Amino acid sequence: MRQSHTGMSLLHDGPQPIGIALGVGRCAEHEQGIDGLAHLLDSHHPDVWGLARFQAAPAQPGSPHIALFERTRHTKTLPAETRLTVHTNPDAVAEIARANKGFSLPVIWAPGGKAPNPLAAAWDMRGFCLRAFGENERAMVRALHHGLMEGQLLLTIGGSANPFSGACLCLTLADRVSQATHDQVLAQQRDHAALLEAAAATGIGARLDAAGLRPRALTPRWTKNLHSVGRKAPDGTRTTHVLATTHPVVFFLTPGWHTTGQSGWYSVEDLDSWIAGTGPVLHG
Repeated sequence: MRQSHTGMSLLHDGPQPIGIALGVGRCAEHEQGIDGLAHLLDSHHPDVWGLARFQAAPAQPGSPHIALFERTRHTKTLPAETRLTVHTNPDAVAEIARANKGFSLPVIWAPGGKAPNPLAAAWDMRGFCLRAFGENERAMVRALHHGLMEGQLLLTIGGSANPFSGACLCLTLADRVSQATHDQVLAQQRDHAALLEAAAATGIGARLDAAGLRPRALTPRWTKNLHSVGRKAPDGTRTTHVLATTHPVVFFLTPGWHTTGQSGWYSVEDLDSWIAGTGPVLHG
């Protein structure tokens, strides 16, 4: 696990906190997803819609992969703390559960037994260690542990502004999330599924592969959501273009390593022109 250096915070969806963002540390371990952790907790089922897709199954009492640690009073060097550790390696969990300091824990300095920050965290694709020192934060960690045991814990990659899209590991409680947010996430998922279906219906990905172009990235977007794009002309100037297309989707293209072309937003017609050896992908 790698320590987070920024972005640790309580998450809210209304006046009551719903969970904790574990932050990021600008390291590769925080960019590799959470597949191992999701598998351990039986979460992330792509055939399930809504936030239930990310909901962990109720944990088994006494699991060696889960440990809740409490220090109820602070000393001259150590603050009161609530610590939740979950990891695919039970030996790592046991080591962290009994440790007060060391490489296996997110580091804190506690002069006079007072932690400077209410949260510290470390995580990677296989698990996390979450340390809470503030009263509200400690109460939230206890609630997360209870939610894990009761099957209410959500595991998502998100951020403090939106725990359900983007940046760091977020732990939230399904029964504290508002119905409006549940509905919003479901609508986003259905829209994304429809977008992928519309993109596949154009057949452009298969045609590019058959032509040997094989882009590194071909990301769809609804045409109605992209009104104009900037492109670089051969003389180095940049111009603005409206994407004229008969299709409901356009694509952001990143050409393959050994192909000629510019990255950018293109219509299906532009990409077919690229296959033919002409058009704006080649000439801006």
